[in-house]
Amino acid sequence: MQVLPSGWQIENIRINNTLLPDWTRGWSLNKENYLDIRDDRVMWFFDLKDSETLDFVVKLNCINAGEFWLPGTLLEAMYSKDFKATTEGVKVYVKAFE
Repeated sequence: MQVLPSGWQIENIRINNTLLPDWTRGWSLNKENYLDIRDDRVMWFFDLKDSETLDFVVKLNCINAGEFWLPGTLLEAMYSKDFKATTEGVKVYVKAFE
């Protein structure tokens, strides 16, 4: 699950058929069983097989320039508390086009 700052808007590329940038070619995308996009977060549900690598991309639009706190990412097994991974949150800066 990735929670996003309030000044950012998630672009739902499934609805508007937006193409992803060329630099995502070769990535293992869209392998999730279910994708839940909310106003402030994206949740991916997937089965992870041995030594499998999956990639996830979120397309964002900046609504407000400024300083934001981007919360860390959370990954956990649905039915077992024995498997969990997190990343630290970071401060991010969005500048307006001049």
